[in-house]
Amino acid sequence: KTTTKELAASVLSEKFRTFKTPLNHNNEIGFCQTIFEAPDDTEILVLEMGMRGLGEIELLSKYAEPDITIISNVGTAHIGRLGSRENIAKAKCEIVKYQRGNIFIAHDDELIKKTVQFSGKKIFYSIKDVKILEKDTHYSKFEYYGNIYELNVGGDYNIENALSAINTGLALRMKVNEIQSGLKKYAPIEKRWEAVNAGGFEIINDSYNANPESMRAFIDTIFELYEKPVVILGDMGELGEDEIKYHSELGKYINSHKNLRQDAEILSIGKLSKYITLEKDGCRVMKLNICTHTGTHMDAPAHFMKNGKTIDNIDLKNCMGKAVVVHLPNLKPYYEIVPEDFNSLEEHIKNSSIVLFNT
Repeated sequence: KTTTKELAASVLSEKFRTFKTPLNHNNEIGFCQTIFEAPDDTEILVLEMGMRGLGEIELLSKYAEPDITIISNVGTAHIGRLGSRENIAKAKCEIVKYQRGNIFIAHDDELIKKTVQFSGKKIFYSIKDVKILEKDTHYSKFEYYGNIYELNVGGDYNIENALSAINTGLALRMKVNEIQSGLKKYAPIEKRWEAVNAGGFEIINDSYNANPESMRAFIDTIFELYEKPVVILGDMGELGEDEIKYHSELGKYINSHKNLRQDAEILSIGKLSKYITLEKDGCRVMKLNICTHTGTHMDAPAHFMKNGKTIDNIDLKNCMGKAVVVHLPNLKPYYEIVPEDFNSLEEHIKNSSIVLFNT
């Protein structure tokens, strides 16, 4: 949702005085914050609406009375609270209940089509309607219904998110060149495919949150665009009683991936993510689980440095609440530190190239 919101705002800002939800402040508090902070001359207000249960988006829609609504996808995020994808679709489709405008834009998903109750114009978009012309780690060029667009980010899922912004711009009668300019100016925000170069490493920080669908999209992009990647995966939350199954299935997905390289490294951090790297049957990649600590202050830090080998990319996905330490010379390939030993890291940190902490 947040990436789609940022893309839409970037496009609409090319023609309109646009104000958007800051970061991911998408609950009822952030909704009020955004409205009260909007400048008096705002022409377009882009509101991100989040939910963790039924009725929450309906409440936001009631007070927003949106002109145009967008649903970017229906996955398994929050399935632990809502119980099924059908209920997730129902909760998301509440967005149209108090809509005053007549345009609904959504990913071409049969469940959305089946669930949404809207009598206005429906626009469904899909990556299947796109001809991808170029793709690189931080660049995409594609054709969509006869027009060429560019993004300064990689990944097919970012292209698909951009389609909602394109259709929003067209619905508001923007010129194609305005939409093209807005997409090209888009830059990822914090922890969403955020690229950082440090100590000779390229870090792709996509760690804000995760669900099985976003994990697969992340893996697809990393394996397609990067050589010798080191992928660090954390726990996926709010998946309910099948949470182990979802993590295990991700491990199988990685092992059978068509673009999986022999030189890829997969590290998991967390009690649940260990089921990703426990999937070793037919495994074609070196994988480790680095987290057994059960304390309340922090999970065990992960240290990775394999035999002095140069690592080109360190990719983080959903490591919130974890501590990740990369490239500490003269240490074991991995180790565990409990909270009372935390101060002992000081000596190592002085010589480190990259240290990322979120405790």
